[in-house]
Amino acid sequence: MKVLLLLVATGAVLGVAIPRYGYQVDKAQLTEAMALTFHFKPGLAQYFATHGSFARLGEKSLQGTREGKYVQAIVFEYVKADSITVTANFRQTELFGQFGGKTFSIVTSDGGRTWKCKMPVIHVGFFTPTSDLLKTLEPCKP
Repeated sequence: MKVLLLLVATGAVLGVAIPRYGYQVDKAQLTEAMALTFHFKPGLAQYFATHGSFARLGEKSLQGTREGKYVQAIVFEYVKADSITVTANFRQTELFGQFGGKTFSIVTSDGGRTWKCKMPVIHVGFFTPTSDLLKTLEPCKP
């Protein structure tokens, strides 16, 4: 009987702990992508202010970290003279995390004065504190 109670208690604890751990991995992945992409915002705005266009921007001229634990690469996509997209490509994850193989991007269409975030759809579960995740996304508000 004691073994049965121990198994039930262990199952209940794991039923709460595992989803919470997955949420923490999601938050860490998103935070890393935001930190890596946001690092390039001031340099890009300065480049545009100096040159008036992103057309001749070479990725090598931008200093900064291009990968992390969860982010495989940072990619710059020139759209038009005053528009550029900075994208973080997530690594494939083995077990936890919703962002594996997806992308997080920041986009400017006014030479770096304002930025918008583009991110994959995330699934908020019962054990995911929505308000906490929204706090992580505060810098993405227009």
